[in-house]
Amino acid sequence: LPAAPLPVTEVAWMLDLPCWRRGAEWFVVRPREVLDHPDLHPEHRDRIERADLRWPIDITRNRDRWHVLDGLHRLARIVRAGGTVVQARVLPPELVPDIRRLV
Repeated sequence: LPAAPLPVTEVAWMLDLPCWRRGAEWFVVRPREVLDHPDLHPEHRDRIERADLRWPIDITRNRDRWHVLDGLHRLARIVRAGGTVVQARVLPPELVPDIRRLV
């Protein structure tokens, strides 16, 4: 799918959700926590640092919001650098069930 620029403000709300793991426990770390206190979360700090911004994030629309399906570390790196735009590929909502089957 082609990528297009998207204002970071459209997906920044996801940085406040507990999307990442700490050790073996999933959905306990918020990306915003890592941005605010990187040394408390070295695994995600390092993943943000290594995030390859040549690749767009993948998003889909659910209700009235864009949701990041893949690329939160890339988004966090852009936000950390003060960026205001992210390259994004829009996946139609009808493809999401197909993605779930692959995981």
